[in-house]
Amino acid sequence: MKFLQALALVSLGVVAGFGTGLTTTLQADEAPAEMWGSLGLFAEVYTQIQSHYVEPVDDAVLVESAIRGMVGALDQHSRFLSADELRQMQNDTRGEYVGIGIELTPREDGVYIGRVFEGGPAADGGVHADDRVMTVDGEDVSSKTVDEISALLRGERGEAVLLGVQRVAQDETATLVSLPLVRDVVHLRAVTESMPVPGYGVVAVSSFQSSVGEDVRAAIDRLQAQHGAELDGLILDLRSNPGGLLNQAISVADAFMSEGLIVSTAGRNPEERDTWSASRSSTRYRGPLVVLVNGGSASASEVVAGALQDSGRAQVVGTQSYGKGSVQSIIELPGGAGLKLTVSLYYTPNGRSIHEQGITPDVVVPIPDETDTSDGSGTSVAEPGPGSLVERVEDTQVRRAVELLQQQVESRRQ
Repeated sequence: MKFLQALALVSLGVVAGFGTGLTTTLQADEAPAEMWGSLGLFAEVYTQIQSHYVEPVDDAVLVESAIRGMVGALDQHSRFLSADELRQMQNDTRGEYVGIGIELTPREDGVYIGRVFEGGPAADGGVHADDRVMTVDGEDVSSKTVDEISALLRGERGEAVLLGVQRVAQDETATLVSLPLVRDVVHLRAVTESMPVPGYGVVAVSSFQSSVGEDVRAAIDRLQAQHGAELDGLILDLRSNPGGLLNQAISVADAFMSEGLIVSTAGRNPEERDTWSASRSSTRYRGPLVVLVNGGSASASEVVAGALQDSGRAQVVGTQSYGKGSVQSIIELPGGAGLKLTVSLYYTPNGRSIHEQGITPDVVVPIPDETDTSDGSGTSVAEPGPGSLVERVEDTQVRRAVELLQQQVESRRQ
């Protein structure tokens, strides 16, 4: 019974966190009567298991399983983290981790490979973007969440893992492929840049890990140095970006906005309500801008796209984003464990909720529809002239983004 008494005391204690500084305090004399009833039911089930289950069960295993079930019932993004899982999450935000080197993207029918990181075990082992994840070490994961699959794929450096994926060929036939991989240290480069057409740069952000805001600014500087002048137009590619750190999303939006609201959050408690605005001193690029999103763009990437769209700073191009508009705080627990808990929702500058809605592009460009020439409103957009460099851009969405930027440049000249 001492264990059950301790459990009741812990459940009514103080939990201190970091990230949003979440703190929850509940005194015993303030606890509603139904809470005591629920704890009594839990105690009864616990006692029956320990007294009558066919085999002895460790206290710690029972309690952790109960906590995981309780948190998992809240929403798909809240999660209990063991000490190892919390350390892994912290490593991920620093841009280095032990794993197979993939980015997972949730879709309506399952979890897919969003990106395969160059030089990682997955890239060397034949994993392809758009493969659907079906099994991990023989276990069916087709109905599991991104977090659950990620946990199964992590492990110690040098450990083997068997990844089973469904791959769709060009003739639309689907096959199951088993890929043996060995976990290793994966170094993530979250920001890359390119110039598919002279004067028009692309800055791609794969996740919002630490220092991404400064990395984006540095990428813009390199593109302008390569061009030898101010860029004619810039594409911010947030496709298949699952999100990350909110402060880095704000920093990226601030690189393009000189004023106005970037994002606001609203939650149950006053401390979970806040607003962030752009600063003129942080702006790095003020020229024509297009943002690319798709169904794998979620959370922090939707914050950036929504801010730039609502402020009129950029056109958003691509397909509907995922719609993950909730904010999770990481709360440190005794023993090194953690609690990833949804505490508030994101809102764009115009007050739109991103949660379960996503960002609707101004210009819808599906992939791989190479013949679509509408701008999403039924208006036809002229194709580039014969011999144009734009025609040589293989990526349909990037090509369309360059066309829109060229139209903006031409409009400014008139």
